[in-house]
Amino acid sequence: MRPRVLYIDDDLFMADICDLLNERGFEVKWTTNIDDSIEFLTHKGRTIDAIVMDLMMAPQSLSGSPVTTGLRLIERIRSPRDSQQALDVAEDIPIIVVTGVSRLGIIEQARQAAGAENVFEKPFQPERVADALARLLNVTD
Repeated sequence: MRPRVLYIDDDLFMADICDLLNERGFEVKWTTNIDDSIEFLTHKGRTIDAIVMDLMMAPQSLSGSPVTTGLRLIERIRSPRDSQQALDVAEDIPIIVVTGVSRLGIIEQARQAAGAENVFEKPFQPERVADALARLLNVTD
């Protein structure tokens, strides 16, 4: 079975990374806004193996600036299972953050919230994200 990845990014120019991930053997579900992402994670979150997400997206249902919205979504993904905010995802699901925000404080917050060192600043080489996913999910070519 192909590893399943939820890719969350409202930047339509990032479609090439989804194509590359598919070529590398991942099955990719792409959502382009917070509401669709929350809806998917609420009802089908256990069907995915990893999340790759942008940090800066339009606020929609989560209040705050675009940057804090991405951080708040990560916090919601990581919230305890018995919390009202909890989504139906594995507690230890790997999260890779891709962001155009270059402020060190925001990047560090994303690392801490995601629980990983996998934060890629845009522009980045899509192959690096694919390699990081492969390592996190123990996928070999």
